[in-house]
Amino acid sequence: MKHFPIAVLLAAVLGGFICLLLALGPLLSYIVKPIQRLSLIMKDASSRNYEVRAEIHTRDEIEDLAESFNRMVEQIRSEE
Repeated sequence: MKHFPIAVLLAAVLGGFICLLLALGPLLSYIVKPIQRLSLIMKDASSRNYEVRAEIHTRDEIEDLAESFNRMVEQIRSEE
């Protein structure tokens, strides 16, 4: 019976850690997926496909980056 409080504490910490990971999953997905999409679009543009357009609507810096990329591609396309 002496180890019961330690086992309970360990179970609580482990359970809390698992809950934290489950809660962070969607948040990380929200951050990573737009970056992955932008990366794929940039790879297309690096293959001289200047018809690409980044449609990313995250209302943050990632969207700002996508808009800047779109302006850059439009400028390259107009110069060709």
